[in-house]
Amino acid sequence: MTADTAVRLPWLAPPPEYEPFPDIDPGEKPVLYRVLVQMKSPVRKTKGGVLTADETQTHDMYQERLGKIIALGPLAFCSRDTGQPWGGDDARPKVGQFVRIQGALGRSWKMNHAGHEALFTVLDDLDLQTVLTYDPT
Repeated sequence: MTADTAVRLPWLAPPPEYEPFPDIDPGEKPVLYRVLVQMKSPVRKTKGGVLTADETQTHDMYQERLGKIIALGPLAFCSRDTGQPWGGDDARPKVGQFVRIQGALGRSWKMNHAGHEALFTVLDDLDLQTVLTYDPT
């Protein structure tokens, strides 16, 4: 669902308790040049009480491909030859930033806690497509 749809059809907006990035421990840390990303959770129930179909939730989770950087391996965004960081500090993505990744990359797993579910994925630093300049929540 796009932000525009939520404005035009407010009953389809996520409810106030919707948490796109629930605070759940992934249980793993990335190594080398890997990046740990928590993918945006799908909306399960709209503000108007409409339940979204499982197929829609699955599609949203795996196709939207928006995530939040949870952890960086020690060599993420560094030269593979020298281990020196690429570019200036502003050029490298940081923990807490929202990103878009391409397709189905890396290894993914789900974690559950207190009624919330989170999808995590580990991918190579070069597989990040963009850092978002807006907050997708």
